[in-house]
Amino acid sequence: MIQRFCQSVRSWLSLDPKNIAVVHCMAGKGRTGLMVSAYLVYGGMSAEEALEMYASRRTTNNNGVSIPSQRRYVKYWSHLLGKGIGNGPPEVRLPQEHSRELLRIRLYDTANVDSVFFVVSELQEVPNEMYRPSVELARGCCRQFKKGYCRSSSPRYYISHINCDSEEDEVPNEMYRPSVELARGCCRQFKKGYCRSSSPRYYISHINCDSEEDEVLTDGEEPRLVVQMDTESSIIDEKTCLDFYFDKPVRVSGDIRITFYQKMIGSRLFYTCFNTAFITNGLLQFSIGELDKVGGNGRSISGPDFSLELLFSPATSISGKLLSRDDLSLS
Repeated sequence: MIQRFCQSVRSWLSLDPKNIAVVHCMAGKGRTGLMVSAYLVYGGMSAEEALEMYASRRTTNNNGVSIPSQRRYVKYWSHLLGKGIGNGPPEVRLPQEHSRELLRIRLYDTANVDSVFFVVSELQEVPNEMYRPSVELARGCCRQFKKGYCRSSSPRYYISHINCDSEEDEVPNEMYRPSVELARGCCRQFKKGYCRSSSPRYYISHINCDSEEDEVLTDGEEPRLVVQMDTESSIIDEKTCLDFYFDKPVRVSGDIRITFYQKMIGSRLFYTCFNTAFITNGLLQFSIGELDKVGGNGRSISGPDFSLELLFSPATSISGKLLSRDDLSLS
C-alpha cells in the first residue's frame, strides 16, 4: 500500500506544479504521518528526517508520529528504497516474503502481575482487495517461570552466519553490507551473589565453519558462525519473567500484531506490530518505549529493565525453503 501511495502522489504532483495532495485519516496525525513521512522518504529524505519534518510542520509540540510501530514501518520503507535513474523515482526493492515460526513469548522484568494474556494476529490478503483484515493465529497466557520446571522443548540456541574475511567477499560496489565483528570474549560461569551494574543477558560464542578444511582454526583465522544463547536461568532468577512456549510453533508471515491483556476480555496493556521480512535473527526484542499504546496499566506491570522478547525459528520462504543470511539482507 505504501508503494502504491507514493507512486500515486508522485504521479499526481508531477502533472502540474499547482497540484496538491491531501492526506487524511480519523485523527489526522498517526496514520497520516506514516504515509506523509513515507512519501518524504520516497523523495530522498532519511526516515528520521522525514519524521522530524512531519512533526515540526503538523504539530506544535513536535510530537508527530508517536506510535512506535508506525515509526518502525517508515524505517522499513526506507530500507527498501534504492537510488533512481537521473531525476526519476527511487527503485523499490520489495523483500521476499518470509515466514517464521514463533516459538516463545517472554515478558522480561515484570512487576505486580503473575500472568498476562496475548493474541497473535496476522494481516492476510484478500483477492482483488487492498485492505487486509486481521486474522487471529493464536492466543495464550504468559505465566511466571517456575524454578526447577522442566520443558520438553526449550529452544535456547540459534545460529547466525557472519561474513568471511576473505578477498572474495569484498564487495565495494555492491549494496550488500558484510558483517564486521565488533567484539569477542569468554563466557564464564555465573557466580552466585555476584552483582553486575549492567546485566548482559545474551552471550556470544564463536564456532568454526562447517567444512573439512576448517575443522581446526589456525592462527589468525576467523570463525565463520556465531551461536547466540538465549537468556539463561541464572539471569531469569534475578528478574520476574512471564513465559509462554508454544507446544506447536505458530507460523507467521508478513504483517504481525501481538496484543497483550491483563484479562482475556478487555484491559489491554499494549501491543506491537512488525513484519517478518525484517527479522534478521532469531530473537526480536521491544523495550517499553518500543511498544504501542502503553497506558497506566501497562507501565504498572513493567520493571526498569522490562522488555518483550519473541523467539523465532530460522527463516523460511513461503514455499518452505530455508533462507540464508543473504536472503534476509535488506541493505
